[in-house]
Amino acid sequence: MQSPWRLLGLAAALNITLGTGTALAQKVMVRHLPPGTPVEIVLDTASVGKGTVDDTGDVTIPFTLPEKDGKPELDANVFVDTCDKSRRIVIADAARAPSAVPVGCDRREVSGLYWIRRVNTIVVDLGAANPTLLLISGNYTPPKPLTPEEIAAGAGTEDRPHDPLPRGLVMFAAGGITSLRDFAELQCGNAPCNDPGSVLSYAFGATYWITRNFAVEGSYLNPTKIKVTGGSDAYAFNTELRTDIWTVMGKAGVQAGPVRLFGHAGFNYHEATTTTDQTIGGASQKIEIQTKGWNPIYGGGAEVWFKNSLAIFGELDFAKIKGNDEAGGEAVTDDRATAILVGIRVHIGG
Repeated sequence: MQSPWRLLGLAAALNITLGTGTALAQKVMVRHLPPGTPVEIVLDTASVGKGTVDDTGDVTIPFTLPEKDGKPELDANVFVDTCDKSRRIVIADAARAPSAVPVGCDRREVSGLYWIRRVNTIVVDLGAANPTLLLISGNYTPPKPLTPEEIAAGAGTEDRPHDPLPRGLVMFAAGGITSLRDFAELQCGNAPCNDPGSVLSYAFGATYWITRNFAVEGSYLNPTKIKVTGGSDAYAFNTELRTDIWTVMGKAGVQAGPVRLFGHAGFNYHEATTTTDQTIGGASQKIEIQTKGWNPIYGGGAEVWFKNSLAIFGELDFAKIKGNDEAGGEAVTDDRATAILVGIRVHIGG
């Protein structure tokens, strides 16, 4: 039976790319290092392979992957040790602590949980500030380096994998518009009145990406006051709705370059106050109804990351708003809110 963490690892590692062909032996390719740099492969605590970077800035080192539960595979975390004159690629069983960092070396983790098998070529790219990893099924041939003229023209950028999008804590704030599907119709009935349509709203909250594909989110949405006025020569009314909406949702996303497409669903808790001032034949009356309750919410959108810490996003959400009069009356709130939001996201931490 496959480990569910392994499946999550496959989804979380959005920088995993599948190639063609089959590799008979496990290999690690380390890229973008100065020629002549010694590189060592460490499996848990044992050194399993060594090599020297060639003139292209790459080195490929084969090693033998031991069998686990009768199969040559491993759920692993991967680390890069940067030492004075050498580099160490540490592949550690996810169920164990990695080996100690050698004296004089600095260690960085390659984000993600990786399902490593003998058919994989493990490509570790050290060309950027943060190391990245590709799992290739079979052999891997690096793309031909671009000439300065090609780079200036933007050639090849669509073929190069984007850095994996951040996981962990992301804070956000947004503004937009919110409308209630039935509010004006229910308040006006057959009387002539205005339809307020959509009103301005703001929202803020936090998302925690457990993996790069799955997250939990909490948020607050506040539409501005919704007003309906109407009547005739014999009577007039003015109705205002104030509402606060809190949400708790599960979130799923998929990366496409610097863009993360996402969908989410969960529950919202609303507190709403509807106040009606009506005048009939010169007599005025004020009616106030307060409702609250839990209801479903769902929606989706996209976020574009300019760098690891900052993104803009847009989303569309649909929230059921339903509750009984807190005073025990017969009035109820039964509506659906539609919110369109645009805002920014900020990744907190490393």
